[in-house]
Amino acid sequence: MTLGVLGGVGPAATVNFLEMLIATTPARKDQDHIETIVYNDPTVPDRTDAIRGEDDVCEHLVANAKALDRMEVEYVVIASNLTHYWFDDVADAVDAEMIHMIESVCDEISEQGHEHVGLLTTTTAREIGLYERFLDDVEPVYPEAMDAVMESIYRYKAGHEADARRQIDDVARELSAEVDALVLGCTEFSAMGWTDLGPTIDPVEVLAGECVDTLYSDEHARRRRSSMERS
Repeated sequence: MTLGVLGGVGPAATVNFLEMLIATTPARKDQDHIETIVYNDPTVPDRTDAIRGEDDVCEHLVANAKALDRMEVEYVVIASNLTHYWFDDVADAVDAEMIHMIESVCDEISEQGHEHVGLLTTTTAREIGLYERFLDDVEPVYPEAMDAVMESIYRYKAGHEADARRQIDDVARELSAEVDALVLGCTEFSAMGWTDLGPTIDPVEVLAGECVDTLYSDEHARRRRSSMERS
């Protein structure tokens, strides 16, 4: 089974997902890892601007997903929170099955029994209710200093990682203290690698785990069948 990654949104987030996928896979050798094809297209327009009507992101995403489809991947993922705004459009355009990161995260929140979760995410994700669509009986809490959140994200994208972390650190800690768990609802925050915020849910980690659960067992079953046929 082959996994297709609709990447470039942004490039660093794509690399972070791949590292998380490798770390999550219970492999003993190179050959045990999941076969993966990555379309890392950094020319996809800014997702926030696109949702506000300034650019067409959907056309780029669909074209890239179709390219992965032509390479015969069985599954496609998008390691970006806000880009899931176009998830249904992309899923309808390809034969490959798609794994929905936001839905998987909300399932994880429910399984862990949280009633109040902090959403450390973009202003646009908050405005469109990106997570609320899948949250059942869970109260989402957002940081008050959304300007600091957005500044941190764009500083990270610009390569100023230390500045980005300093910009968001107090905001994240204050929000974490108010809720049962904190969702790192932007992949830039996942890449910052917090370990001391209390209970956190990392969507990139959840997506990697979902990919392993879905593809790893299937791939090993296929290899076992192939081995038996050769013998």
